[in-house]
Parts: sequence; structure tokens; C-alpha cells
Amino acid sequence: ANEQGGAIYVNGSYNTIVSDSFSSNVAAGTSIAQGGAIYVKGLSNSISSNSFVGNKAIAENGNAYGGAIYNSADATTLSIAGSEFTNNSAYSANGLSYGGAIYNAENGSIESISSSSFSGNSATFGGAIYNDGNVGRIDNNSFTNNTANEQGGAIYAHSSNNIISNTFSGNTAGTMGGAIYASG
Repeated sequence: ANEQGGAIYVNGSYNTIVSDSFSSNVAAGTSIAQGGAIYVKGLSNSISSNSFVGNKAIAENGNAYGGAIYNSADATTLSIAGSEFTNNSAYSANGLSYGGAIYNAENGSIESISSSSFSGNSATFGGAIYNDGNVGRIDNNSFTNNTANEQGGAIYAHSSNNIISNTFSGNTAGTMGGAIYASG
């Protein structure tokens, strides 16, 4: 598999990914892995009503980012809605991993993550979501049994924290923030 986007590499604007199923896709690399199912680069892309199950970003020696989706620093106004994220993971044998389901890069921008379910996702930081950029809002989602080895069992929010009307249950972190770790 490629180290960026195990199923899809989006390098453009105004793309819509709707009602698709992404299962067991892998982005794998020696020094880096980004987006087990989808790598996003571009303006005003939309991901809605999709199923992401068992996707993985796996790095051998470096860092792994986004078990299901990686939103790059060159991506703006991505929206994610009505999707299911189950048992996705970011894993590195000799490095760190960020965002078991979704990773938003520094300077990356996600307009919203809404009306979605996150269950059984895992990473070192941010079991379900790791936000290092800007997310307008994370709202009306359910987060169940997500795991971070270190911080943010469900969400690691490094910046722009608008987390509204979500449900958190059974999420765990090894050190801090069983449900949410906010540092920005």
C-alpha cells in the first residue's frame, strides 16, 4: 500500500465522497504513514454518509497519522458528516501515532465533524480524532470505547476547540484525558 491514502488520495477541490464503504485499507510506510483510507489535499471537499471500518496507518520507524482520514496542511474547509468510524487505528512500531480515525494537520482546516459515530479506534494520541490545525466544530457525534496509549482517549484537541453536544462513553487514555485532552 501507499504511505498516503490507502484507498484514495484526494489532490483537488470540490470533491464529494458519499455513501461509500472503506474497509481494511492500509497506508504503510517506513518513515511515515498518512490516511489509512483517505488522504485529503485541496479546497472544500466533503465526506458524508460513509463507513470506515478497520483501516490502518502503519509506520515502521516514523510516525503514523489518521487511521481512516488524514487532512493535510494544504486542505481547507473539509467537512465530515453522518459517517461511521469503527476499529480504525494509527500505529507505529518505533515512533508515535496520531488520530486513530481522523488526523487534522497543523494549518489544516476542517469546517465540521458532525453526526458521526466513533467506536473502538486507537492511537498513541487521540484515539478517534487528533486535531493539530483548525476544526470549526465537532458536534453531535458519539464516541465509544476509543483508546489512546497516552492522551485523549477520544479527542486530542491541540487547537480550535469547539466540541459541542457529543456523547462520550468508555473512552480511555494511558495518561491524561480519557475522553478529551485539550492543549490549545
